Amino acid sequence: MFKKGEALTSGKDVAILLLLIAVFVVLYVLLLPPAEREALLNETSNVSSQQYGAVVPQTLLSESPGSVSSVAEQTITHDFAPINLFIKSEPVTKTLANSLYIGRSLFSEDSQTLTFPVESVSSVKDATLFFSVKNAVGKLEIRLNNNIIFFDKIGSSEVKLIPLPINFLQRNNVIMLRASSPGILFWRTNSYTLDNLGIKETFELINPREERVFSVSESEKNNLERAILLYSLYCNSLEGDSTKLKIYVNNNQLFSSLINCGSAASSMEIPTNYFARGSNKLIFVIEEGDFTISDVKIKTELKEKSYPTYHFNVDSTSYNSINSGQGSAVMSFTFVGSQQKTATVLVNNNQFDISTADTSYSNDISKFINLGDNVIKIVPSNTFTIDSLKVTLK
Repeated sequence: MFKKGEALTSGKDVAILLLLIAVFVVLYVLLLPPAEREALLNETSNVSSQQYGAVVPQTLLSESPGSVSSVAEQTITHDFAPINLFIKSEPVTKTLANSLYIGRSLFSEDSQTLTFPVESVSSVKDATLFFSVKNAVGKLEIRLNNNIIFFDKIGSSEVKLIPLPINFLQRNNVIMLRASSPGILFWRTNSYTLDNLGIKETFELINPREERVFSVSESEKNNLERAILLYSLYCNSLEGDSTKLKIYVNNNQLFSSLINCGSAASSMEIPTNYFARGSNKLIFVIEEGDFTISDVKIKTELKEKSYPTYHFNVDSTSYNSINSGQGSAVMSFTFVGSQQKTATVLVNNNQFDISTADTSYSNDISKFINLGDNVIKIVPSNTFTIDSLKVTLK
């Protein structure tokens, strides 16, 4: 057995040993290269974070259900704004001057410049300078943006049309008019008096394709039995006897045929496999003419009556955070209006009731959450509008 003095000495030795170990560990860390020291400290930090299960806030579901009703829907109507399709020419006339005098002698010259803008040079199909000649002596020279486009004699009392080359046009244009030199006839003055000068431009207006985007919920897609497209077609103008109209649903061609200039209401069935869950596109295309397409609707008929239903996924990290109590799943609504809103909400077949006149409502649904796919169904008891529905991990 140790004596009393020996026990005290042994205890002091152990304390000194532990202190020396701690000092050596600190010195070891301090003497490590910076990169290795940072890696070691980060690893320790990550272990601590994993141990305490840090929760990253995220939105698990975000929807805009809109108007909901106690009457379950068996037919859903998607309405679209009118569509205007056109490939047409439209003339525009601009007055440049009411009257001009242009003269040139051996010792003096009266030339004239006119300016005009072109808002969309790429859309100009053709352009023409026009004027009437009151008096004419000699030749008339016309330049467009310093390019000679005309140099010849014009008779008095003549109405003249001068084509303006499209490749010379700019956004801001300058036309210069001058008389020819009298040359050896030095005593003479060549001159022109011009009236009613103007520009006639013909623009090609092109909008041959338009699309409308609509949303199909998963419950609508899964429960879809039949779909019908309805629209009214009105022809504003068409140069030929007919043109081709094409209709697409997403990347699927639904219709392609020649149409005449007239008005008619049409309907056609859309194969159900043309639809996708979420965002879908309805596209109209023409080859010629000017058409208005109105009263555009897609009506979908469901196999059975359905209430608004939404799906969202919860991964293993989020599920573990919720299941351990370190995170929570919160469902929140924002409503339109101050009237009473009454509904039953089912989360994975677990239900709770809503009854409020407020414009917002939230509820912790952590205990209803499953790993993987989760389903929310809203069964309204009256008609009201849901502006947004969200499930957030907090």
